[in-house]
Amino acid sequence: MNRPVSFALGVFILFSACMPDDSGPEGTPSDGGGGVVTCETGLAAGNEFMVYWRGMTALYCGIHPDEQEDATAEQGLCLSIYLGAGLVNQAHVQQNAACFDRGQGEDCLVAMSPFQGDDGFFRDDCDLSDQERAQKQALETSGSCSRVIQGRLAAGGRCGTDDGQGNTTESDTVCEGDLRCIEAVCATPLSDGDLCAESDDCRDGLYCGDSGFCALRFSLGEFCDTDEQCESGHCSLQSEACVAQCQ
Repeated sequence: MNRPVSFALGVFILFSACMPDDSGPEGTPSDGGGGVVTCETGLAAGNEFMVYWRGMTALYCGIHPDEQEDATAEQGLCLSIYLGAGLVNQAHVQQNAACFDRGQGEDCLVAMSPFQGDDGFFRDDCDLSDQERAQKQALETSGSCSRVIQGRLAAGGRCGTDDGQGNTTESDTVCEGDLRCIEAVCATPLSDGDLCAESDDCRDGLYCGDSGFCALRFSLGEFCDTDEQCESGHCSLQSEACVAQCQ
């Protein structure tokens, strides 16, 4: 069942060997996670990013984008969502707002493939052992998969894109380190009690409450009515309380 990913990875390595290095002037900036990112930007790097992203999409959706005509309705919807997200990040790389690291991308594809089920999709986190779940989370939050693409904009940099019709799309991806895109500007995440517009603007462990201020997420067993209020990320509609991710 890993054939599509193996194919994508092979093409990815071929592209890596053949593409010219159009790295930005920053060279190899720190990624904020203890490693070093090989900073590659521009058209060639953006194309390589999409080879990586199509491989990751195959893992998430259970079918490679090249085989989209054979996709089920569920797989087709998954492909459209993930490929759409990939195109946004590809644009960031091509416009020099973010760096792409091909080596981290190769490592991420290999490291994530064991979490694919027999149906081709990523297995549900609750179907993984505690050890597997911890390994997958580590890859996504601090391992190679978290270092594939890194933002280059410092605090104060504009991270919102205007579509010309008054709608602004914000992206945390282009902000360096732990900065977030808040009101279209890269900034330090908001603290407890700060005025907020959405939970992504608040520091880890906080959410944007109904009152419009960042507040501490609730512990297991505490009352809730939305998932984002809970540390676990799961609010039971039946008990109206925060519950563990897997029960």
